[in-house]
Amino acid sequence: MLIHQPNEPHALATSDAVAPSVIIIGFTCDSPELYPFSCQPVTLSSDQIKALSRILQEGMSIFEPPYNIPNTAYMPKRTHYPFGADQLIKIGLESLLISLVRDIKSDGNSPVNTTPTGIQAVHQYISKNYHTRITLDSLCFLFGINKTTLCRSFKESYGTTILDYINALRIQEATVLLHKSNSSITEISEILGFSSVHYFCRLFKQHTHCSPTAYAKASRVGE
Repeated sequence: MLIHQPNEPHALATSDAVAPSVIIIGFTCDSPELYPFSCQPVTLSSDQIKALSRILQEGMSIFEPPYNIPNTAYMPKRTHYPFGADQLIKIGLESLLISLVRDIKSDGNSPVNTTPTGIQAVHQYISKNYHTRITLDSLCFLFGINKTTLCRSFKESYGTTILDYINALRIQEATVLLHKSNSSITEISEILGFSSVHYFCRLFKQHTHCSPTAYAKASRVGE
């Protein structure tokens, strides 16, 4: 982690062989205690990474996607979001920064929290955000869990894989949209977060045994 000073020009360069996960959070703080973090990067502990993931979860519960566009001047808020989420972002960020300052003052010997995150929280997150791009890597980071444990625990708890669960939710909503909305097949595919309309059509047919076009026509017969 690196904290930039106000109006400090900066850029990122990464290895071509490794896809990075970059998180950018903008905030203001007048404390001189943060100055050392603008001089060189620091490595977060597992406890601090979990604290950062909780901040991101609160942020995603408030703001509408997409989240991967740098230099966004304005991020619209969702119409409804959990009570107090704004304040929890502020509190979480303050707590994280305080822990980092304490680490410097105590030579970095801070306790590590190894309490696992419940798989139910992952399930709830997917159920609310299945129309956005969700990857195993992002879930592992958000909930502080490794990929093997995540996949095994989810399958044991819900009897299906994460990808199959996401796709089932998307296809279920697609049937509703095809019946009630005037959106095109391509528009519905984009609304539900599919990588392409061709993949959407193929998956839809696997689940319903007919194409989206045929389903839309059949569901509107007699109206």
